[in-house]
Amino acid sequence: MTFILLVTFVIALIRNKKMITTACPLTFILLGIIYLLSGLLIVGGFEGMAVSIYGFIFLVRGAITQLINSLFISYRAKDTHKF
Repeated sequence: MTFILLVTFVIALIRNKKMITTACPLTFILLGIIYLLSGLLIVGGFEGMAVSIYGFIFLVRGAITQLINSLFISYRAKDTHKF
């Protein structure tokens, strides 16, 4: 699932589809929050810790893809205002 989201994100960046490039990082962040909370509150023991770490990885992946998205948007915005 993460590979499909990352490939979709890269294709959307190349084709300048802003809604899709915004939805992919938000999906990662949402999944990260779900995994993090379920690991802390529902699953116990070492399994809960593993699920929480997996959720934290999703949160970091969402933050990194959102950073890439904002860098691409700002780069394209600078190219359109040439004098």
